[in-house]
Order: sequence, then C-alpha cells, then structure tokens
Amino acid sequence: MKLADIQNIQLKNDLPVIKSKINGFDGVGSILKGEFSSDIGNVTLYVDTSKPPFIYIKTSSELIILNGQSKSKTETLFNELNSDIKK
Repeated sequence: MKLADIQNIQLKNDLPVIKSKINGFDGVGSILKGEFSSDIGNVTLYVDTSKPPFIYIKTSSELIILNGQSKSKTETLFNELNSDIKK
C-alpha cells in the first residue's frame, strides 16, 4: 500500500465484530493478523485487541486496521500517517 492509496484514516477505540477468519492468524491470545470477515465487511487486521486504540486505514480496495504496542505508539503512528497523507 502506498500513502497515495489512502482515502481515509481514523483512530477508534473499538474493533468491528469479527465473524470469521478468512486467511489469518487468531489463535494466540489477543493477537489477530490477516483477513477476517466482520460486521462492516472484510478487513485486514494487524492488532493486539487488548491494546486500543486502533488505526482504521481505508483504501480503494481494502480496510486495514492496526495498532502499536501501546496507546502512545498507536497515537504517534496515527498522527504521522495523518500528517503524511495530507501533504
């Protein structure tokens, strides 16, 4: 994914309701990585569900949700991405 592909970026405290794993990894505690079906459609997740907030990155072809190892790292990454896509 390129920065130019990003249509929208949001910081949220909640994840969508995960319905099923499409192609991913969801068996190690609170870690979810890969493609999942959710109540808002298919999403690609790179998250530790126990460490909100989460960055929602919408492109023309997918929704990616990710977070960092802590709230402050996630917020810093969000601010950097948000700043970069506005340039």
